[in-house]
Amino acid sequence: MKYVVFIWAFFALALVPLRAQNGYHLKAGKDYETIRFKFINNLIILPIEVNGVELSFILDTGVSKPILFNLTGEDAPELYNYEEIELKGLGDGQPVKAIRSRGNTFRMDDLFNTNQELYMITDSNINFSPRLGFPVHGIIGYDLLKNFIVEVKYNRKKIRFHDPESYTYKRCGKCETYRLDIVGNKPFMNARVAFGENETRPVYLLVDSGSTDAVWLFEDEDQGIEVPEKHFDDYMGRGLSGDVYGKRSKLKSFNIGNFELEDAKVAFPDSSSVRNITFKGARNGSLGSEILKRFNLIIDYPYERITLAKNGNFRAPFHYNMSGIELEHNGFRVVAESSAADLGSIF
Repeated sequence: MKYVVFIWAFFALALVPLRAQNGYHLKAGKDYETIRFKFINNLIILPIEVNGVELSFILDTGVSKPILFNLTGEDAPELYNYEEIELKGLGDGQPVKAIRSRGNTFRMDDLFNTNQELYMITDSNINFSPRLGFPVHGIIGYDLLKNFIVEVKYNRKKIRFHDPESYTYKRCGKCETYRLDIVGNKPFMNARVAFGENETRPVYLLVDSGSTDAVWLFEDEDQGIEVPEKHFDDYMGRGLSGDVYGKRSKLKSFNIGNFELEDAKVAFPDSSSVRNITFKGARNGSLGSEILKRFNLIIDYPYERITLAKNGNFRAPFHYNMSGIELEHNGFRVVAESSAADLGSIF
C-alpha cells in the first residue's frame, strides 16, 4: 500500500465482468453519477462524505483501501470498529502507525458504500495539504472504482461512474482501447519507452493516478532499463514510509499503442525508497498523471480494459522545476503559485 503525492514535482478482453456484489453502488433507478473534481498539481481531488463529514480525497489508482490523514478537530469523522496497525509504503523510513476501521459510510451524491473499510494515519507529520495549497484528507482507489465503468474527462474536470450493466460503449474513431490487468487490486498496462537513439523497449507499468510524475522506471540492466547519461539527482517526494530520492531524466519517446509522446519526463527512484513495494506481474515502474492528464479515459475494471482519447493537454510540453524552490501553504489561502522551468540546455 503506498502514497505517491510527489507534489513538486505511476487485445484480449474478458468476456464476463468481475463486478463485486458489495461495495459502492448507485441509488436505485440511476445508471450513472457525475462528480465534478478539482485538479491540483496533476491530482484529481474528489469531495466524499465519510460518516456524514465532507472530506477531500485524492483519486489514487495505486491504493486499495482508503487512507485518511491530516484530520483534526471538526474535520475528523467518527470511526467505527477500529484497531491499531502499521502500514508500509514508499520511502526510506519505518512503517507508520495507523488505525483500521470497518463499517463506515462513504457517499458522493447518489453513489455510496455503507460498509467501507479504511485506514487512518495517526502521524500528524504526514500532511500533504501544505504542498498542494488545498486541504486533502485522504486517498481512495480500487474500492471506489472496482464496480463501475468510469469516465474521466480531465479537460472538463468531471468524472462519471456508470453501472456496467447499463453502459454502452459509443463509437469513437479517435479512441484506442487496451488491456488493463487488475493484479492485487491495482491496474497495470503495457507501454513502450525509448532512451536516446535506442529502439523502443516494452515496459509493464502500474497505472498510478496518485503520482504527479509522468513515468517512473525501476532500474534493470537485464531489461535495458538504465538511467540515461544526462540526468540529475533529486528529492522526489514524500511517501507513507518517508522521503523518496532518485534520479530524473527524459525519454526520447513514450508510447501507449499508437499514441506517442516525445521528451516525456522519467524518474528512477532509489532502490531503498521502493523496497516496500510488492512487484507483481514483472512490473517495471509506474505511469503517472503527468501523462494520464493528456487523455480522456474510460477506466473499466469490471471488464479489465482502458480506453484513451487525446484531449487538449496532449501536446503540452513536459517541464521540470529547476529552480530548487518549493512553496508550501500553511495559511488559509493560496495567493500565488510558481511556474516550472523546463530543462533547457541540460537535455
